[in-house]
Amino acid sequence: MHSDLVLQQRVIDALEFEPSVNAAHIGVAVRDGVVTLSGHVDSYFEKKEAERTTRRVKGVTAVALHLNVVLPSGHQTEDDQIAARAVQLLHWDVMVPRDAVSVSVEDGIVTLNGEVAWQYQRAEAESDVRKLSGVKAVVNTISVRPKVNPDDIHLRIRQALERHAEIEADNVAIQVENGKVLLSGAVHAAAERRAIERAAWSRRRPSSCCRFWRAAERRRTTRRRMGGPSRNAGAPSAIGSSRISPAAPGRDMSCPHRCGVPAL
Repeated sequence: MHSDLVLQQRVIDALEFEPSVNAAHIGVAVRDGVVTLSGHVDSYFEKKEAERTTRRVKGVTAVALHLNVVLPSGHQTEDDQIAARAVQLLHWDVMVPRDAVSVSVEDGIVTLNGEVAWQYQRAEAESDVRKLSGVKAVVNTISVRPKVNPDDIHLRIRQALERHAEIEADNVAIQVENGKVLLSGAVHAAAERRAIERAAWSRRRPSSCCRFWRAAERRRTTRRRMGGPSRNAGAPSAIGSSRISPAAPGRDMSCPHRCGVPAL
């Protein structure tokens, strides 16, 4: 409980320090390293910045977002205006292939569709539209479909992990199937998990990069070694801001993102 209170204060301090976030309207709750943000923000961009700021705090293993986007009075934007601006932004962005991404908007929720060759192009398209005024959420359904060589992907990702100063590469297992990459292993913090994902995505060829992590703080590892019960024994494992329950006999443990890659 004490460690959760300390982590809660760290997250609050981080949000108050971040100039792009109005922390006055955000509530913070922590349980076993999982942070829940509640309240409301003025834009979707601010919502994502609050999430990003929280994930950077040491000790955070996962983030649950219960933040509503409440647009200030006078900042309402019609769906057709949002769509037109999004199309223009994507057209001007040299990192997004021209005419590769289509945009649809309903009640301020932007949906991106299309097909690109590299993951960074998919991420860049979402980054462009999330900053538009009037956007309440972004649904990114852009697919990445390159020509892949599984052996080449496996080798280059392994080399990228070994080069990365923040990563203990020996703790990471890599599986490649049909252009999709499954990373499994144990890490000490969410920041290390994100560093591993970035290293894997730096190899531009994979069409998908799923992760199946048990983010364990060193204090929990110490308790297990001493024979004591883990504070969150039997609790769901954290994957990003979502959760997966522990495996049960006969349960299908394929990738939670439905990409078809089996878990190791």
